[in-house]
Amino acid sequence: MTIKIILLKDVPKLGSKFEIKNVNSGYARNLLFPRHLALPATENSLKKLDGLKRKEKQNDTILNRQFDELNQETLRTILKFEEKASKEGKLFGSVDEEKIRKALSKKSAALNPEVKIELPKPLKRIGDYEINLVFHNKKIPLKLSILALKEGKNR
Repeated sequence: MTIKIILLKDVPKLGSKFEIKNVNSGYARNLLFPRHLALPATENSLKKLDGLKRKEKQNDTILNRQFDELNQETLRTILKFEEKASKEGKLFGSVDEEKIRKALSKKSAALNPEVKIELPKPLKRIGDYEINLVFHNKKIPLKLSILALKEGKNR
C-alpha cells in the first residue's frame, strides 16, 4: 500500500525538499516520519506547504546575508590554534571541524549548522592551511594557522 508524502528534506534516491511523492506506507511510517524527513500529504499539510516554502526562502535570504558577512570577516582573519606537538611538528591531538566551529564562534556570531566546513580529515601537523566554508554551493576560503604550544603555557 502506498501513501502520499511531502518531503521535508532532500532524501537520496527519493526526492528533493518539498516534493510530493508516493511511497510504501511502511517506509514512510518506519523511516521517513520518525526521522522528520517527511509529512503525510493531507489536506492541511498541503495547505501549509506554501507557507513552509515561503519561510524557507526567507531563512535562505537571512542565511545568505549572514554568509556574506562571514565572508567579509574571514577575508581579514586567520584562525590561530596553539596545540601540543612533538619536535617534528606532529600534533598530539588534532584540529577538527568542532574546534574550527568553536574558534569561529568566538571570533564572530555562532556558525549556522547549515554551513559546512570542508575538511577532508582532521589536521595533525603544525603549519598554515586553507580550508573552505560551504553554504548552498558558495565557498568562503578560511585560513588556519596551527602553532606549537609553548612550554609551560596552558591553553
